Amino acid sequence: MGFALQYPDDFLRRTSGRLFGDDLIQTTNDQGELVERVPTPEERSAALEKNFGVLFSNIRNALLMYNWKGDVAWITAVPNTPTLDVFSGSLLIVGLGAWFVRMVKRRDAVDWLMLPMVFIMLLPSALSIAYPIENPSATRTSGTLPEIYLFAALPLALFWVTLRRIFPGLRGTIAAMVVTGFLVVSSFGSNWYTYIVQFRESYDHSSPAPYSEAGHYLRGFAESGGSFGNAFMIAYPYWWDHRAVGIEAGITDWPNGIVTLNDVPNFLFLASLKTDEYRLDPTRDILFFFSQDDVATEAKLKEWFPTGYEQRVQSYKVGEDFMTYRIPAPGTERFTEFLIKTGQVN
Repeated sequence: MGFALQYPDDFLRRTSGRLFGDDLIQTTNDQGELVERVPTPEERSAALEKNFGVLFSNIRNALLMYNWKGDVAWITAVPNTPTLDVFSGSLLIVGLGAWFVRMVKRRDAVDWLMLPMVFIMLLPSALSIAYPIENPSATRTSGTLPEIYLFAALPLALFWVTLRRIFPGLRGTIAAMVVTGFLVVSSFGSNWYTYIVQFRESYDHSSPAPYSEAGHYLRGFAESGGSFGNAFMIAYPYWWDHRAVGIEAGITDWPNGIVTLNDVPNFLFLASLKTDEYRLDPTRDILFFFSQDDVATEAKLKEWFPTGYEQRVQSYKVGEDFMTYRIPAPGTERFTEFLIKTGQVN
């Protein structure tokens, strides 16, 4: 609140931009130049009308995430699967009804604040007006977890109290334990299947690349006659990010991603001049990662390093195999010959 009072423009900039449109609009003048101008009140009003429709739709979708359709992102959940299992979701509906009764009977201000709290904690997701596909978001709505599970747990408590009231003594306790235990165990089993079985299958199918396999391969190379400085990844359109390969290998700053095939000779030359742990050592094996679709790289590596050998690494993800080309330690003399041949040194 203090920051909002001191810097209201900064605090509200993104929200106002999403609701009223951008503060500045880029247009092209008669000379074909890009110029910026302030939007007119009519344009702001039209943007507000359009964005309110998206906001209401987002709020509806966010409210339905628990029982109807959840996050679409494969990194957080099984896409489009409700965030609650059928048992917890059913308890939530019953619990909301019971909470309304509690609100009316007790007239406690804290009880009346719980529902607005859920709504407020949904806004980080619902306010994704520019990209409605990102709503509902399991991460952005995580602030609703305490309230949602409180509402879902209320019927369990009511079942326990009611059954013990209907069946006094040990019978009531046993009945309450059986009913609540059945619901808890069933909910656990449903969530286990969703996140241990379905989520793994969804992740394997949706993840963009087998980075974990490539990272393990990279580390294995570094520990078996090579080094991290002697391994390189040659880029290919819509393929890997070399930084992710390095992270999976246990290093966060692996720098050996080569943008184009033509850059390889110069990149290797500069790598051989380094003085840190990523220096290319020609007395050790050299390894290249490249795409299985990159026929040009495969042919060029064979031309440059005829003593090397390629390997297709079969991935756990169908269609995402990758290629490696390993060159037995060329030695300083042969590496220098390669640099001379490719015009890097005289």
